[in-house]
Amino acid sequence: MVSPFLLLMMLQVFSISESSATSTSTYLTNAACPECKTVIDGPLNGMYGLKWVNHVLCPGDGCVYENFVTGQLFCFEQNGLYYTQTCPIEETTPTTITTATTTTTTTTTTTTSTTTFSHESIVLEFTSLNAIDNFRLPNVQVVVNVNGNDYPFVTNTQGFWRQTIPETVYQGMSIDFNCTKVGFLPVSNQFLIVEKNTNTVKVSQALSPRLTSSEEYRVVMNWGPDPDDLDLHVLQFTKTGYVCKTYYANKNGCVGLSLDVDNTIGGNAGAETITWNQDLSDYDFLIYVKDYTHSSTHPFTDSQAVLSVYGNRTISQPSVPRVDPNGNSKYWLIGCFKGAEGLESFKLLNLLTNTVPNPNNCPSMRRLGLRRHWEIEPEPVSKELEPLE
Repeated sequence: MVSPFLLLMMLQVFSISESSATSTSTYLTNAACPECKTVIDGPLNGMYGLKWVNHVLCPGDGCVYENFVTGQLFCFEQNGLYYTQTCPIEETTPTTITTATTTTTTTTTTTTSTTTFSHESIVLEFTSLNAIDNFRLPNVQVVVNVNGNDYPFVTNTQGFWRQTIPETVYQGMSIDFNCTKVGFLPVSNQFLIVEKNTNTVKVSQALSPRLTSSEEYRVVMNWGPDPDDLDLHVLQFTKTGYVCKTYYANKNGCVGLSLDVDNTIGGNAGAETITWNQDLSDYDFLIYVKDYTHSSTHPFTDSQAVLSVYGNRTISQPSVPRVDPNGNSKYWLIGCFKGAEGLESFKLLNLLTNTVPNPNNCPSMRRLGLRRHWEIEPEPVSKELEPLE
């Protein structure tokens, strides 16, 4: 795989319609088309899988790609900022590649047997927490939407509520909910149906207090019951080479940032939160998450991790990708922004990687052509060896 920050030019793609793509007019000769391409920046970022080869509507190389999320079809121009990789294969997803020729179209489909389950109802055990300290947060108004039907409730004085929801749910089904409370920022999230042997679903949601006049930004990461330990990181850097990392082993050592809470016992126990407590317009920032547990049993893609960034505006909440091009990545790159421009400059990356993140991942550094070696303090071998504050 080619490292994304070594490529220098902007991706150019254009969308094509399904009806045009299936035309049987003149096709090109054979072309070498990578199975997957990933766009790492801009509004079209994401993964694209090979759909057709030797197609006349993509005159550059004849390769037609399908966006894994939207299903739209695209052609890539050769001056693109993208990297190629091997397509991930999911046991539940058939893999289809169609090859077009001048006379015939051959489709090869590989399917695997899957076992799905359903529950005629769920018992929801919901816990509301304060994102600053992971203490129970009482009297949070919650609305859960299942199959288009709303189920509202308010958590009790212990920040807990248990309710049976009489709706049929299926394996992997995503259920939306939103939470509100006076003095706290509203939040929307979702949970997945993953347990076959029980219809009881345990969900926790941490809410951020509204920012005070002395607080600039806040990043809150919520995740599901597994893995035990996801670690939120913020790299603070300048283009002259200064860099400082706020995380579990350096909670208050960087100018103007603090890790409010470190959770090491699973997402149902609460969030991880970092707050900016002063104006830091002289710095740029990279936000990422490390899977400290890094277990093949509970990979990043199953963590249900969601990040919320609050400030002069709230950005859309990125969720961890459900497909991992590396099999079992250790890092989740969230995005970058400039302190001088605020969240208006936020660039979403939303990538899984095994390469230790550094400021070269940020679009602002790539545009300047800076590929410096950053002296970033190594992390402790284990949290038992974590430096004392």
